[in-house]
Amino acid sequence: MKLLLALVLVIFPSVTMAAPITFNLRDPAIESIDEVNSFSLNQGGLTATLQALPQTFNEPPARTLELNQTSSSFGVNVAGTTCGGLEDSALIDGGCTPESVKITFNLPVRLDQIVLSLFTGGTTGDLASLAIGGFPTITLLPTPAASDIYNFSSSDTVLVGQSIVLAYVAGNGFSFDSFTVTVPEPSSLVLLGLGALALCVGSSRRRARR
Repeated sequence: MKLLLALVLVIFPSVTMAAPITFNLRDPAIESIDEVNSFSLNQGGLTATLQALPQTFNEPPARTLELNQTSSSFGVNVAGTTCGGLEDSALIDGGCTPESVKITFNLPVRLDQIVLSLFTGGTTGDLASLAIGGFPTITLLPTPAASDIYNFSSSDTVLVGQSIVLAYVAGNGFSFDSFTVTVPEPSSLVLLGLGALALCVGSSRRRARR
């Protein structure tokens, strides 16, 4: 038991993370794969799958929402319609229906940063929301800078099967320019599991002695 506890002391300071991976949604290469409801991006062994939500919009007839990149933005459009002229740019907005982008990963990740643009305050009162894994939803407010950069350091771990959802709340909408994540090293995940097991064993044995 003492050996297990000693292992825990070594394990937790040893947790390391791989280099951050940035997915640039303004990369011109995306233009060749956008205008679909969902697509995947692969970088550094990590696959990020993006999906426009809601998947369909009942105009009628029902139309699919699609991820779309233009020369000035990345966001969501309603396929095959301009929705009364309200859906003429690639923004995450509420022109036809409140839009959002969902991101899932093939590996556990830590969300480090997202970057938005065309996200303004003043009379438009732009607001967005960000749901990270199973944590409470965060409200995002525009910043004074031209690019709105949001960095995260806690409550930001996304497990396989969980997602990140960036959604329109109010205002004129915004462009989703990039997101940066870090994948924990596999050895660190194993060590964390061993450490948790050691702590559980120690706790069980203490309760058994009482």
